[in-house]
Amino acid sequence: THSLEVRCGDPNVAFWGAWLDDKRGIAVDNFAMRSYSGTSLTAIPVERMKQLNEGIPYDLIMLQYGLNRMVKSVTDYSDYSKKLVDIVAHLRKAFPNTDIMIVGISDRSQNVNGTQQTMKAVYGLRKAQREAAIEAQCHFWDCCEAMRTLGGMPAFVEKKWANKDYTH
Repeated sequence: THSLEVRCGDPNVAFWGAWLDDKRGIAVDNFAMRSYSGTSLTAIPVERMKQLNEGIPYDLIMLQYGLNRMVKSVTDYSDYSKKLVDIVAHLRKAFPNTDIMIVGISDRSQNVNGTQQTMKAVYGLRKAQREAAIEAQCHFWDCCEAMRTLGGMPAFVEKKWANKDYTH
């Protein structure tokens, strides 16, 4: 068993994490926040992210947000698309040599006359994400389309790959 203890006598020092990887293979840093749309990423100071990139140079940043932003009755997400473009521009200031990918939202179903069907809002949000990727000149991967080739959310729920809320 190994242990690590870190002490700091300065109460003004903030630690956000520790990097313990050995620079071989693939390392994934997951900055997960439940019910988060990603829009406040532009509030992270560019200088702080540059410092992070100097210590841990990133090859790829994947932005996977939006599912909790979706509302059943809304199909126009052009405002969200603009915010995604701003986020990518902000990240590029700190990570100029890093590829950026927007991961489109997953499939999300709702009950329509007794059958689970993809929510109409999914199509609007996917369109906004794809348009943001084009405008920001970054990569886009369509998670929903990948899920749909495997039967979509209903098949994922049936195989216990997703929850019975047909969302997560």
